[in-house]
Amino acid sequence: MAGSSTNRAGRLLLGDRFLLALALLCCLSAPVHAGSFNSRIVGYFVQWGIYARDYEPADIPAQSLTHINYAFMAVNAETGQISSYDAWADLQKVFAAKNGLPAQTWDQSAANLAGNFGRLRDLKALHSHLKVLLSVGGWTLSGPFPTVAADAAKRQAFAASAADWVSGQGFDGIDIDWEYPSLADRDNFSALIKATRQALDAKGLADGKTYLLTVAAPAGPSNMAVWDLARLAPSLDWFNIMTYDYHGGWDATTGHLAPLYENPADPAADRATWNADWAVQAYLAGGVPAQKIHLGIPFYGRSWEAVPATDNGLFQSGQAGPNLGVAGNWENGVLDYWKAMDIARDGNHAVNFDAAARASFIYGANLSSGLASGGLFVTFENTASLSEKLALAKTLGLGGVMFWELSGDVRDVTDADSLLGLMARTFTTDDAAMSMPWLMLLLDES
Repeated sequence: MAGSSTNRAGRLLLGDRFLLALALLCCLSAPVHAGSFNSRIVGYFVQWGIYARDYEPADIPAQSLTHINYAFMAVNAETGQISSYDAWADLQKVFAAKNGLPAQTWDQSAANLAGNFGRLRDLKALHSHLKVLLSVGGWTLSGPFPTVAADAAKRQAFAASAADWVSGQGFDGIDIDWEYPSLADRDNFSALIKATRQALDAKGLADGKTYLLTVAAPAGPSNMAVWDLARLAPSLDWFNIMTYDYHGGWDATTGHLAPLYENPADPAADRATWNADWAVQAYLAGGVPAQKIHLGIPFYGRSWEAVPATDNGLFQSGQAGPNLGVAGNWENGVLDYWKAMDIARDGNHAVNFDAAARASFIYGANLSSGLASGGLFVTFENTASLSEKLALAKTLGLGGVMFWELSGDVRDVTDADSLLGLMARTFTTDDAAMSMPWLMLLLDES
């Protein structure tokens, strides 16, 4: 009988081990502090997010990423200096207390900075691992770059003002998003990057800090051909490759926003080079170290309407998707990721996966009788396609990932559909588990 009691106790102990291990693994699946991150996760925060999107810095799940790029600062073509594009949003708006961040006041001293800048400083104080960079330019504000980069004095003014903004406002570096240099700008762009690197290094030496310099980098071959990677790479901490917007409502045929690989069935003439894997391999071939490469991820989708049902709408004719007149759909043919997920769950649409491109898409009925006949096609990133990209990033030893932009994700980072949540779990779980050998022993013994 004693043997029987021992067996029962043993079974209970094994059960307890299993339950304990399971509970601990569940904890590991939740957002983890960045102390255990083994890759960088860089997310853009858009200045205008505080308006219609109602997304402020206090809403950022800072425990789940390592770096924030604040978009965007403007460039003055006459002086070369950078400046705030929306001073009220950047420096003046007073935020109420939220999510552990204190209420701001109307006292605009450096110690009590208001606006998004002040809020980001508060966020950094709460999350000591977090780094925040000022991003300059973007699609709308890149116009002055050619003039500034072509003039040595303006290049120096740009670099000096960038360093002053970083140091004076408590940021950690500069991200340059010039969309896009032409072949005539090739040498000037390299010179601008070098001047900015030197100014940040000098300011960092004076401040006792190390400031970062990064770029938003093109993913298509024509724009990449302009970049002198051999000259740029030594001055840059990393390249955020914009591996998205390969297809959209400007095309007469549906296609993938951000395919990982080529699908031979894609009728696009440039399908062989318009995919994320090709872009990453091109940067590696150009001599950029893997640790300086970040794979770009879209937190939004693009859509077409009046799409035939053949092949669930993939590579079919269509027209730019509708503006549904609701939050999450800000312009024709563009939807936030969370809005795309709402559509995917509405019972009228199905999520499909292209096994060749390793890309996800939605197809189904139109959303209202006012839309054109035919189906609605949405190309977007979801957790299935993102998992493939994160696996590639780890396999290639890339420095990490970048995404555009924070307000596009589902609001709860612990939600199984959260893209940022998946990134954080992917880039922390291995380290966290391996740092607890007793947990691995429990799992083995169970």
